[in-house]
Amino acid sequence: MAISVAFGVLFGTIILLLYFPSLIMYFNDIRRARWWLWNGGELPPTKMEVEPFTKLRNRRNEISE
Repeated sequence: MAISVAFGVLFGTIILLLYFPSLIMYFNDIRRARWWLWNGGELPPTKMEVEPFTKLRNRRNEISE
């Protein structure tokens, strides 16, 4: 039983530390490519501008001003 728990923790750690961040970066690149195609080849936004948290923070700053 302890071995299966240990391997489950190891598997979860690998997923969270390696797979999940690379998946987030992949989808951010897809967002940038989609924006570039949609807007006819204009410069795409930076990697930070497509982050959902950055968008939310900018909206909150605009509302509070």
